[in-house]
Amino acid sequence: MAKARSIVSSTRDVLSGTPVFKGTRIPVHDIADMLANGDRPAAIIKAFPQLDADRIRLATVYALAYPPRGRPRTKPRRPRVPKASETLAFDDLARA
Repeated sequence: MAKARSIVSSTRDVLSGTPVFKGTRIPVHDIADMLANGDRPAAIIKAFPQLDADRIRLATVYALAYPPRGRPRTKPRRPRVPKASETLAFDDLARA
């Protein structure tokens, strides 16, 4: 647990205090959501080369220990598309 906390930073200056991986602007909960949606760690690493397999694994540990704060929305503003690393692979879009 201490290792998961040590890789995460949360300051008002970066994404309004959203927990991100230290040295990046990648939200930890987004990576945990991608894993929960069935994305493979290799696909996430391809989309976010700043991350490694250990950080991705620890994202799940951190997200379980520290769920997102705030009140749940009563109705969504717009339909939510699940986050997936396959849709974030900008390299593939450029080739298409």
